[in-house]
This record gives sequence, structure tokens and C-alpha cells, in this order.
Amino acid sequence: MPLLIGSMWKPLALIALVGALVGYRALLVHQRDAARRQSVALEAELAGLSATNQAMKAAVEHQNAALTDLTARAAAATQAAAARAVAAARSGAQIEQQAAAQAAALSRTTVPDGCMGAIAWGDAQGPELGRW
Repeated sequence: MPLLIGSMWKPLALIALVGALVGYRALLVHQRDAARRQSVALEAELAGLSATNQAMKAAVEHQNAALTDLTARAAAATQAAAARAVAAARSGAQIEQQAAAQAAALSRTTVPDGCMGAIAWGDAQGPELGRW
């Protein structure tokens, strides 16, 4: 037996080397196929995430546009309110001046003595006093 193995060691080594190469090739093919499957799965995940990312970008753009519109409307409302406040203050000041002038005129007016004089004065002032 040792003599047989001694004379056949080269073909046996060659068979062992070919077997090792075939096994190594099978391992590499398995790893390649697993890597391809993983690559396909990752590409599908990337496509899904890209679609989600695009949807998020669109939502952010929509929200930014809504915020810009809301900000512009708030600024316009603030300006309109300020203008109304200024107009109301002017109108109020004008009415106050008119009332003060009327009160001053009435305070300088003398009511005549006697009942008939007071009635005549009241009749004369009636339209003006009725506006108060």
C-alpha cells in the first residue's frame, strides 16, 4: 500500500487540487449569487426610499408655500389693521374736536332769564342738541 500511494501521489495530489478548486469555485459562485440577491434587494429598497424622499420633498415645498402665503396674508392683515387704527384715531380726534367746539360754544351761550326765554333758547338749539 505505501508503495502504491508513493507511485500515485502526483495524480492524487492533482485530483485533490482539482477538488479543492471545484469546491472553491462553488463557494465563490454561492457568494456571488448571494451578493446579487442582496444587490437586487438593496436596489428595490433604494427605489422605495427615493420615492418616499421625493414625496417628502414635495410635502415640504407645499408646506413652505403655504407658510409663505400665510405670512403674506398676516402681514397684509396687520397693515390693514394698522391703517384702520390710524383712520379711527383720526376720525375720533376729529369728532372729539367737534364735540369740544360745540361744548365750548354751548358753555359761552347764555340762557335768557325766565321761562319763555329758556323755551325760546331751547327751541333755537333743538336741532343741534338733538344730534348729541
